[in-house]
Amino acid sequence: MKKLLVLFLLLAFTSFAMSADFALDAGAKKIDGTIYFRARGGDLYDDTSIAIAPSFGFFLTKGLVVNLNFEFATTSSGGTSYDSIFFGGGLDYYIGAEKGKQFVPFIGAKALYGSDTASTSYFNIILNAGGAIFLNDHVSLDVVAEFYLVNATPDGSSTSVSGNIFQIGLGISAYLF
Repeated sequence: MKKLLVLFLLLAFTSFAMSADFALDAGAKKIDGTIYFRARGGDLYDDTSIAIAPSFGFFLTKGLVVNLNFEFATTSSGGTSYDSIFFGGGLDYYIGAEKGKQFVPFIGAKALYGSDTASTSYFNIILNAGGAIFLNDHVSLDVVAEFYLVNATPDGSSTSVSGNIFQIGLGISAYLF
């Protein structure tokens, strides 16, 4: 994970030499925040949850952004509730990214590591698809659907359990170029 953070910081600092012409162009930076509503199932889950997920990104080429992701979630099921925190990285690709387009669909994938207050550690692979609705040249409203493949290991256990999460999110992104 340290290598990913170093790579992200290196890209961020060297990007000052790159000039982007529009929000989704090479060299542009992205800061966003999304609120997710979850329905979870499988062997691991039978509950609902809400999560807040900020991320920071850098466009490597037109439409392709590498992200540093964070996620904070709270979950309650019956009389039990717990909080969790995740971090990781991913890639998103904006399909047909062109200057002046008001709606741009995107697809992506990310990996998140984390733990919760119930002493469980997680490794999640997430696939996503959605769309960015540009309000102006520098701000978009984002709608996204994500599917998680979850691997969880309770503290002190040598075995892990798996599950899945489907979530729908609404977010806002700011683009610096």
